[in-house]
Amino acid sequence: MIVKTEGGAEYPAEAYAFVPDASDPSTWRLRIWETPERKVTTKQLGRAVAALSPGGHDGKRTDIPDGDRSVVKATLRALYREDDAGASVPHWIQETQKGKAMKEQRISAASIVQLTEDAFDPKTGMLSIRIIQPGFNKGKTRYYPEKVCERDHPIFAQRKMFIDHQTKEERRSRPERSTKDDVAQMQETWTVNGEMFAKGPVYDPVWKAKLASMQEAGCLASQAVSICTGGIGVKGKVEGHETMIVERLIGSAQTSVDFVTYAGAGGAAVMMEAEIPETDVEMIDLELLKERRPDLVEQIMESGSRNKTKDKTHITEAEEMEKVEELELKLEEANKKLAELEGQDEAKQLKEAQDVLTKTQKELGDMKAAEAKAKVATEIEEAIDKAKLPDELKGLLRAQFSEVETVDGLKEAIDQHVEAFGKMSKAGKVMGLGESTAGSNTDDVNDKDDRLKLIEVQKVSIRRQHPRITEVEVTRKAEAFADAGSK
Repeated sequence: MIVKTEGGAEYPAEAYAFVPDASDPSTWRLRIWETPERKVTTKQLGRAVAALSPGGHDGKRTDIPDGDRSVVKATLRALYREDDAGASVPHWIQETQKGKAMKEQRISAASIVQLTEDAFDPKTGMLSIRIIQPGFNKGKTRYYPEKVCERDHPIFAQRKMFIDHQTKEERRSRPERSTKDDVAQMQETWTVNGEMFAKGPVYDPVWKAKLASMQEAGCLASQAVSICTGGIGVKGKVEGHETMIVERLIGSAQTSVDFVTYAGAGGAAVMMEAEIPETDVEMIDLELLKERRPDLVEQIMESGSRNKTKDKTHITEAEEMEKVEELELKLEEANKKLAELEGQDEAKQLKEAQDVLTKTQKELGDMKAAEAKAKVATEIEEAIDKAKLPDELKGLLRAQFSEVETVDGLKEAIDQHVEAFGKMSKAGKVMGLGESTAGSNTDDVNDKDDRLKLIEVQKVSIRRQHPRITEVEVTRKAEAFADAGSK
């Protein structure tokens, strides 16, 4: 076996993310095995990702040819998601356009293969087929990374095989399929160099006899098998071709491996955009959901509006982190350019580089300030939401803390409001929620005293948070806060 020696240990080709020539270890790059014993680890993947970043790993950057870069990044993304399909991946191995990560898209996957003459064993009734092979599809519109095939092949295990795909009408009326069309089952799946294979019994006697007769006549290769499932893809460039890189394959109730009556792609895997089954919840999109379940869409929108502030903050943080990385890269490039020009008699270029540096530093500072403000807004919202106060008082608290940059004084303000509001509860009766005893002048006097106390407490809090506003405005805000609790 050919190996490459690093740090006194020997590694095979599979220990590297980039192997342009398996017979020449000097071409192997980006080791993904930490040691021959531990193999792939998150720590080692981090080193490989760092080596692809502008700064490199330990200052050393690994250069990958442009035509191979997307494949290498897709390999690393697949490894990051080996144990967790929803795991986030580092910015430097995402497919990007103008510095922004490309969005993943739902796609339907279909592979049409012709059986080989030795695919069926008439004695045991076992059928062996190739499902999907890594690399480009026939039209180069889709690309299957080898690691994705190796990771996701189990979604085809235990899948029943039917005669022909369902029509659109059949999917609506009977999505579970008909037992009269159930003729076989794929029980075992595996990969060889990323190429997916499956094996299982043909238990329908009619189809078992048919396959045996076709094999005896030497025309088994004219029988086709069609594979359909869902997937996630992202646009990228592989070997100079704009294509859809398949990030993962998704098993669902609509995943199928069926005998079909037409020949397909000469044994080559074909990935195509196909009609999304309306019964497949894994693949349904927003437009179809609006058409079929407008009531569900309305519920989702109502639920989302209740968490608008929190969700908006989270989205903003994600976008800002990406922008921060982009600006930090610009800052690094500007510093390098500045260093190159210093000492040279090129005043104009030096000034331009300094201007870029100043502008980038300002943008970076503004972005980080916005990120900090978003985090403060989230903390304030969560604290107010947990406070045991009426919604009217919570609304006034939100307005009071809407423009602050820190959470200083928030806890004290909430505690003061809770305490003051509690004092205005009488024998289990809270302002605006219980009934007053008719003609009780004592209660009226006490209510006025408590209201005045609440106003004074609120004034202290307002002055602390808004030291520049006038005393008239302080009084107005405090009285509005007290009146909200008595309505």
